[in-house]
Amino acid sequence: MLSGMGPASELAKFNIPLVKDVPYLGRNMRDHYFVFVTWERADHTTERKNFYRSKELQAAARAQWEKDQTGPLAEFACYLRFGFLKSDAVLGSEEFKALPDQMKTYLLKPTIPSYEIALNGANAEYYIDPDNAPALATIGVFLMNTESRGTVTLQSADPAIPCLYDLNFFSHPYDQRVAVEATREVLRLARHPAFLKDNVGDWNVPKSDSDEDILDF
Repeated sequence: MLSGMGPASELAKFNIPLVKDVPYLGRNMRDHYFVFVTWERADHTTERKNFYRSKELQAAARAQWEKDQTGPLAEFACYLRFGFLKSDAVLGSEEFKALPDQMKTYLLKPTIPSYEIALNGANAEYYIDPDNAPALATIGVFLMNTESRGTVTLQSADPAIPCLYDLNFFSHPYDQRVAVEATREVLRLARHPAFLKDNVGDWNVPKSDSDEDILDF
């Protein structure tokens, strides 16, 4: 847009000479946004708590990484487990049924996920306040194939001034349904006895598995 290509009306606001009118440039922005759901865990479930509190352990891990790319940094910084999953609750929902037929056909393909989860990620608390962060377990919940659309527009003709991003998250009801059902499935997993036996308590978790509480979270 700064070079003169984009919506003519947008460029005219900043007296940018028009090279070509491209009305939809800066429109139709999509993203796969996410949230981290976190529980406080028993100390024996993770080595991260002690690792991030110790400058000595971190220095030794960095030396080992620089030597042969093994050790704690090979896991703590790099090694995650991902799942790309379909949701029967999403695919049976009224929000899904209201989508255009072409989109429904696409989303029903066997390799197209409704959502993604990430396991073994380091919680931000280990970096923000490592001396006080307890043992934590985090599950990332990512929306896939979102229907909400955002925009990127200019704030100035000066390239040093950042563009204005309107992410417009959750503006489409289908995205809300995916967020609810994906997070609800993660909460169901966290209520399994195998997980609960090492749980100390909720750390960053929706108040309940209701639609309202999950969307508020």
